[in-house]
Amino acid sequence: MSDSRGGSVGTLGYMQGGLQRLGARTEYARALLDRPLTSYYLVLGITWLLLGLGLVMVQSAASVQDLSNHLSPYSDLAKQLAGSAVGVPAMWIAARSKPQLFRALAYPALAVAIVGLGLTLIHGVGVVANGAARWISIGGQQVQPSELAKLALVLWGADLLARKEKLGQLADWRHLLVPLLPGTCVLALLVMTGDDLGTTFILLIIFLSLLWVIGTPGRVYAGVLILMALAMLLMIVSAPYRFHRLTDFMHPQPNPVGPDQQGIQGIRAIASGGFFGVGLGAGAGKWGWVPESTSDFIFAIIGEELGMLGTICVTALYGGLAFAGLRIARRVPDLFCQLAASAITAWVVLQAVVNIGAVIGVLPITGVPLPLVSAGLSSLLVTLVALGMLMAFARLEPGAAEALAARGPGWPVRALSWLGLARRRNLPGKRHRVMRVLIAGGGSAGHISPALATAAALRRLAPDTQITCLGTERGLETRLVPLHGYPLELIPAVPLVGTSLPKQITMPARLARAVSAAAGVIDKTGAQALVGFGGYVSTPAYLAARRRKIPIVVHEQNPRPGVANKLGARFTTHVFTGYPDTPLRNARYIGIPIRREIADLDRLSMGDKARAHFGLRIDLPVLLVTGGSQGARSLNEAAFGAASWLRAANIQVLHIIGPRNGADAPTGPSTVPYVTTSYVDRMDLAYAAADFALCRAGANTCAELTAVGLPAAYVPLPIGNGEQRLNALPIVQHGGGMLLSDDELTPEWIRDRLLPVLVDIDQVAGMSSAAASLGHRDADEQLAQAILEVAGG
Repeated sequence: MSDSRGGSVGTLGYMQGGLQRLGARTEYARALLDRPLTSYYLVLGITWLLLGLGLVMVQSAASVQDLSNHLSPYSDLAKQLAGSAVGVPAMWIAARSKPQLFRALAYPALAVAIVGLGLTLIHGVGVVANGAARWISIGGQQVQPSELAKLALVLWGADLLARKEKLGQLADWRHLLVPLLPGTCVLALLVMTGDDLGTTFILLIIFLSLLWVIGTPGRVYAGVLILMALAMLLMIVSAPYRFHRLTDFMHPQPNPVGPDQQGIQGIRAIASGGFFGVGLGAGAGKWGWVPESTSDFIFAIIGEELGMLGTICVTALYGGLAFAGLRIARRVPDLFCQLAASAITAWVVLQAVVNIGAVIGVLPITGVPLPLVSAGLSSLLVTLVALGMLMAFARLEPGAAEALAARGPGWPVRALSWLGLARRRNLPGKRHRVMRVLIAGGGSAGHISPALATAAALRRLAPDTQITCLGTERGLETRLVPLHGYPLELIPAVPLVGTSLPKQITMPARLARAVSAAAGVIDKTGAQALVGFGGYVSTPAYLAARRRKIPIVVHEQNPRPGVANKLGARFTTHVFTGYPDTPLRNARYIGIPIRREIADLDRLSMGDKARAHFGLRIDLPVLLVTGGSQGARSLNEAAFGAASWLRAANIQVLHIIGPRNGADAPTGPSTVPYVTTSYVDRMDLAYAAADFALCRAGANTCAELTAVGLPAAYVPLPIGNGEQRLNALPIVQHGGGMLLSDDELTPEWIRDRLLPVLVDIDQVAGMSSAAASLGHRDADEQLAQAILEVAGG
């Protein structure tokens, strides 16, 4: 029986450990998606993949038709390559242009589109194909103005609504629709006159997306939808061939070579490909069975030759583009960019949905191409420019400009740098009137928070000091540093440990590039001293500072030093630590720099005000529960589970659950408040309101709690190298807190171990005094003073 129980416990522990690892990896994946350049590289990478796929599939699908027309089998591929050769530079230019340029082009683009659409209707000027006049011939090349009309509507509509919003006119629903609705109708009617229902539908999608993003009232939006539906229905029934196409979709004929040949053969081609496909070039559908196999129905050839796997990958790429585009629209600060990004995303992604839906038989055939993949120069060029605009907007996301600037200098400058011949701004022996300090610290809040606290102390002690922060695009610094008003320079991140074998092989070259980039920042800023706080950014920063022969100051926050700071300590005698026994050469113990609002906090005098701020009673004790800025699931679950016991003991709870949590939070009436909040931007008030804390044991958390004299039950993070346990251990040994593992933390532990402490006022007071005796409130100013002496010396 005992063996059975032991096995069950072991299995349960293994499963819990697996869930914890999965949660940690999920958080890491979320952190990857939170990087400032995620949107930019997603759009860029997906564009290249779809463009490459399109070139391959156009060659495969068009070669048969080219040969049957006595042309080179590479004829269509050559045209598509020529379009790419023009479109890619145009995309590159658009990606590096400012929104002001796009707005300036809005009305000219609209005028050109209207004129072009009008020319298609003139006999002898417009080119008719399959009964539709959609093209004009320019220099022997057919151009489709309706493609330009999509981009023109995006630019004009976004600019128009952004201007009206700035003037405060959009409170009146008539200003939402006029002149946007009439302008859209003009474009749609001109396109429909050329019998292009598919493009008309895409224009209406762009129009509706603009109205949605600007915040059109629901009743107005519903009215517009009804009007659009009636207009589309009228356009369908007014043309016999469009009406027959709709009825054939609803009641298809079984003849595979009859009127429904395109739809039937397209589905057959996809079905014949199976999961892995018949292989590139081996499909039979392009041999005349699938009409328009190079353009509207190229997805059928993809399904036949690349199989279901290929179609899933293509669909996933458009899904990734939708995610990136909407992310850009949500994060960019400018309203024009938000509107244009949303409209471009809706246009490209929903056009792909309409095309794929028609091929697999779930939507009527409308004749729209698959963006970037189908043959057709007009569609290709306009879509590339639109995606270039999307990349330009992505460069305006918070932290994106700094991340793009992190690209190191070119190889000639790097070569000169290694030889010591690169140009420098801070020549040896030259005295600078103003102090210039470069602060390297990033990745996690454990490195960034003391760096920002030190920067603030430098500004207080020497207001003229020019401070530049150095980081990588991977870390929280891309968000936190700009919020505090400091310039941020980014260099490539180069992990030295815990990487795969291929990355270890390429690590020396990547490190050399990062060192050159850091040296370039030193030259650019004229830094007179480098201050390192650890993290990926610090290793190349220390090496670059040594190469440039500027002084180095190192601060290590943890009892167990990291690889970067071990290296930095070898290059300098100015080494400072947050713990007395940190094993670093020349170490001087000063504590961890913390925010001045925390260091100056008087919990006793601020207690009542802080409790009122959070809606807490002033006559009952308060337990603060926090897992950091992102919350901690295990802490949340344990506290939620113990809520009834805490309330029964008259213990209030201020619970910072994190931005992605909130389920199972205690609800219902009670005279003892249990306050939950996703985020607190005034942690000084949270500390002042609390009598005890249940929290993680990060170095900054331990430093802040001891500085304000707040005792805590520390629950070290279950992943990592065990440094959080080492952070809390001296506090616990001195009587200023409790220590337990993440596995031990349960609602029952809170009831049986923590609750008896919370209700014992004398014990809490003694623990508070013990914690305060270990606190350092002036570490930021001590470190700042040392930096100024080093930089001035």
